[in-house]
Amino acid sequence: MPNYAETFYQGDTTTVAFPLGFYILRQDEVFATVDGVGTTAFTIDSTNTTLTFTSPPPNNPPTVGDAGNIKLFRVTAIADDERPIAYATGAHVSERELDVAILHLLHAIQEM
Repeated sequence: MPNYAETFYQGDTTTVAFPLGFYILRQDEVFATVDGVGTTAFTIDSTNTTLTFTSPPPNNPPTVGDAGNIKLFRVTAIADDERPIAYATGAHVSERELDVAILHLLHAIQEM
């Protein structure tokens, strides 16, 4: 079964921008490892489709079982205080709010 919440790449010492390969609702859901070590030295573009490292990752062999030495992955927050939509009794629910709530659940399920 494919994993819809992670993507692997191989560093080449020059490339800094990598397509995420999965959808996100918030930029703080994206994490990256290089050579198996977590890093926060990256930015996500405004369209939430590309991660750009501040310096090019090395061309080291991938960690055993991985398809490359760079791993980009999503971790969807599922705690009550981290959900993207908080509904109120009697309040109007917009189409956009329903879409975001469903996508949030889908993302959490994909990560299982």
